[in-house]
Amino acid sequence: MAYQGQTHIVRGAHKTTHVVRFPMAGEMFQDETRQQIVDISLMAHGFFLEASLLDEENPARLAILTQAIETRKKEKARWLALQPPDEDGAWKADLAIASYLGQSGNMVAAFDQFMRIRTGAPENRLVCQTATANLKQMFEQVRSLIGDVGPLGEALSTEQLKAVRDFWVRMLPE
Repeated sequence: MAYQGQTHIVRGAHKTTHVVRFPMAGEMFQDETRQQIVDISLMAHGFFLEASLLDEENPARLAILTQAIETRKKEKARWLALQPPDEDGAWKADLAIASYLGQSGNMVAAFDQFMRIRTGAPENRLVCQTATANLKQMFEQVRSLIGDVGPLGEALSTEQLKAVRDFWVRMLPE
């Protein structure tokens, strides 16, 4: 679904930005169970926005982002507990978790999360396309620092993906 609601652009760690889209009220779920899950999502997003207003060096930022990640994990579990499980909802929670991980400076974990979505979700789904777009952004961010791994095409090559992950493994402290 292409959301028609609000769009928030917030600054992230390592000079990145994150785009967050919200559905309009008419696009929200009408049944109580799914609306409760959406409420969990909105709570997590509130934590995310609160953290994004703080400087990267502020210790409260990481604590609030951790709250956001844990809240999204609860949301994901609720999507998967539905009968039948709502994998799309779970992948969207995973997308948010990846963004929050990147916001917290854990670029390796963010990369790995985007890769899990990219390989797990059907290619024609918005979640897969969004994960792929984020991986491309991560590539563009470090492209000048990783050497020649070929031009950016429609899809990232295995070599390009490996170079991005390896870069972040080398650059970030344990």
